[in-house]
Amino acid sequence: MSKTLLIALYVAFGQGVPLPPLGTATVAPPVRPSSPEVLPDPREANKADRPLGTPPTLGQLPPAGSTIGIEVTAAPLKLEQVLASVDAYFPRIRAAEQERLIATGAQMTAQGAFDLNLRSQEFGQDGTYDSQRYSFFVDQQTAFNGASFFAGYRLGTGAYPVYYGDRKTAEGGEFRAGALFPLLRNRELDRFRATAQKADIDRQIAEPNIQRQRIDAARAASRAYWTWVLAGQRYLIARDVLELARRRDEQLSRRVAAGNLAPIEREDNRRSIVDREARVVAALRLFQQAGFALSLYHRDAVGNPIVPTLSLLPMLTIPVGAPDAIQRKKDLQTALTARPEVQRLSLARDKVNVDIRLAENQALPGMNVGIAGLQDVGFGKRSPSSTSKLDRQSVEVSLLFDVPLQRREARGRMISARAELLRIAAEEQLARDQISLELQDAANALDRAYELLRRGRDNRLQSDYMAEAERRLFDIGKSDQFRVNLRELTAAEARLLEIEAAAEFYRSLADYEAARGVDTTQK
Repeated sequence: MSKTLLIALYVAFGQGVPLPPLGTATVAPPVRPSSPEVLPDPREANKADRPLGTPPTLGQLPPAGSTIGIEVTAAPLKLEQVLASVDAYFPRIRAAEQERLIATGAQMTAQGAFDLNLRSQEFGQDGTYDSQRYSFFVDQQTAFNGASFFAGYRLGTGAYPVYYGDRKTAEGGEFRAGALFPLLRNRELDRFRATAQKADIDRQIAEPNIQRQRIDAARAASRAYWTWVLAGQRYLIARDVLELARRRDEQLSRRVAAGNLAPIEREDNRRSIVDREARVVAALRLFQQAGFALSLYHRDAVGNPIVPTLSLLPMLTIPVGAPDAIQRKKDLQTALTARPEVQRLSLARDKVNVDIRLAENQALPGMNVGIAGLQDVGFGKRSPSSTSKLDRQSVEVSLLFDVPLQRREARGRMISARAELLRIAAEEQLARDQISLELQDAANALDRAYELLRRGRDNRLQSDYMAEAERRLFDIGKSDQFRVNLRELTAAEARLLEIEAAAEFYRSLADYEAARGVDTTQK
């Protein structure tokens, strides 16, 4: 076949000129093209009289929501179902949520410093000073300005030396109550309250940590889902291309038998069948791998992984497009406040500020005022002298003062806490820079994927057109099986590139949502 004749045929096809007759050989109709909107159905008219049609219109995408790919079922597995499964059953989220209970337990432990304490003692002594002493007291440290309170009862009977006369009580015992109030150190903040406040902040920090796990899981699930969809569509395309070669083999066998085609052409087609069968096997393996990866996120009602089958495979849809510049600016501002990393660092700063306040307070001198009252109770028969000595009441007031002269503990805590603040500030700056870059990168990926989708559609339409043209040239004896096979593989590759672009757009969209700090399992 001369180069001039090929050029003339392509020009004729492009201008809609009918193809020349094929002769007397009985030939099966060519395979229906994958772009019926560009090429007419080959079964609508006799091939000898039917025009190829005009070249496809390029540079346009169908409306958003239009489907691309090969349809398998009317009820496919949807991304929303996978994300709902992640929300309900994904183990990593369940594990992360235990941090909330762990932090709640630690907070309760810290609050135990303010528990009401019960103390009881019993002493017995024989010999010269045969005596017994019993005591029963409750005391409690409070968060109210560091004050602590106590109240109780004691009973001391028997003989006591004169220097232990205060151990003896009236026959009914003695009731005692009192309080201790710090005036400087431990008034605004003490170790007990600081520990409780930091435990409360740790409980709040658990929420951003859980949110981080949820966002990461949703992003990974979304990417696994679209990778599975892409792998399934790749397998279907490979299977369709194989079916083209198999149907052509029947056509070629009749032409070889009729004597209008060299046997080598059929042998070349049989070679292409073997090659395409290998491609189908490889594509099936990739699809199965993608299904296994998706099953980590797609689970049944008891949380067991479900490996999705080909019967659940969806088509892809044309996306609306990437966010514009105004929306991206808004999304960045949202991400800088909503991302879990920023929230966690902000809470970490609050926690360090508690340490700074405690260190400043511990540098103050200790000055505590104590007040206590007691009342002896007498009942039964008592000697007059006993009653006058032990049926007593009194009020005690004390002032306690202490100060560490070097105050190295407080100063050391202050140095460490202020250095920790600087470290957190540096981490926060890095986190904000990373958030901005991640959002820009994800938005750029969306732009490029959408642009590639447009180019991919053009490539697919043009490749389908050229593959059909090559098949018709072959039917009239102006081409060979090698060129037909090459055109068909190119058309299949173009179909795959179009679907890959759509899948990449949705994977990039999952990255963009994660960069914004959005938990898509809650949508």
